[in-house]
This record gives sequence, C-alpha cells and structure tokens, in this order.
Amino acid sequence: MKFRNGFLGMGKKYSLKRKHTMSTLAIILIVLAFLVVINVGYSLWSSKLNISGTVTLDFDPPLIEVSVVPIGDNRYVNISGLTNDSGIALFDLVSEEYKENELVTTLRVHKNSLSDWISSDLMVNFSLKNISKNGYIYTDGKVSQLEVSNQGEALKNVNASIVPTTVSANQSSIFNFSASVNRSEVKGSAYYKYAITYKVNGVERYFFYTIKILE
Repeated sequence: MKFRNGFLGMGKKYSLKRKHTMSTLAIILIVLAFLVVINVGYSLWSSKLNISGTVTLDFDPPLIEVSVVPIGDNRYVNISGLTNDSGIALFDLVSEEYKENELVTTLRVHKNSLSDWISSDLMVNFSLKNISKNGYIYTDGKVSQLEVSNQGEALKNVNASIVPTTVSANQSSIFNFSASVNRSEVKGSAYYKYAITYKVNGVERYFFYTIKILE
C-alpha cells in the first residue's frame, strides 16, 4: 500500500513538472512571437520610402506699383534696328501688349529681296514710373532672366538691364534690351522673358517683360 501511494505521489510530481514545462514553453513562444512582430513593425517603420513624381508649386509674386510710360497711342517701347541704315525693313512690329504688370513686345523678321541676312543689332527700351501710393523709394533694382527660347542661337550678345537701381516716388527707371540677331536663324519664334524687380519697404516686387521675334 505504501508502494502504491509512493507511485501515485511520483505520478503527481511528474504531472506537475510536465505542466510547468508546457507553461514555460508557451511563454517562450509568446515572447518570440512578440519580438517578431516588434521587429517587423520596426522594419516597416524604418524602411526608406522612395517617391517619384513632379511637384508643382504655384508662386504668386508680389507686384510692384509701376506704370509703363507711353510714347504714343498704345505704344510703350522704343525700338532701334527695325530698319538698316538705308531704310530697308529688317523687322516688323507685330504688337505691344501691356496688362497690369506685364509688357510683351512681338516682332517679326521682315523678308524681302532687298534686305540682307547678316546679323542685325536690335535695341529696345521703355520707362517704368514709380507710382507708389505710399511714396516708397524703390531700391536694389535688377533684371533676372526667367525663360528663353533661342534655337540655333539666332540671338547673340543678349543683354538686359534696368537703370537707375534706386527710384524715388514719381520718378522713372529705364529698361534696356539689346541683342545681335541673325534673322535667317530665327525658326518659329525666339523669345526672352525677364523679371524686373525692386525692393519696396524690404520686399522684392515684380514687373515682367517679354520680347518675341517671329520667323
């Protein structure tokens, strides 16, 4: 009888030990699973994300209070080089478009048997008047090229400037553009677009000018 009880006692101890082993194994498996989940989550979180595409940001530039000084009825730009020294036409004035803070001058190459096809010097200028309502002095005037289309380098020695760089209220500055144009190389159209800027009370403000030459 003692032997039997001893045997039963050993069975209970073995059963308890087995349950304890299974519980430990379950805990280990749970911990391992938890570590795997944490590792995968961290990998996903720390992975490098590559995104390709185009982002377009709209920029609404602050405009400067100026007006283009007219030189006649719907005329604003002085142009030198429309004809040669003999009075033969080299370029035709197509249009002058002035709206708000932008001026566009469009010329066309004049083709006839009398005009030669050597390079022609072209000079353009116009006046901008400071019409600040608060009487601000405009400072740090400069010209920046924004866009250009010049296939075959039809235009060479291109220069653009604004003088003076400081303009008091009700005074004017002069924008100058010059280029040597090989008229036979103008294909379709050639154009230069500029931003004319001054600092007004510490803020850079804009006026835009474009010159186009059509074939």
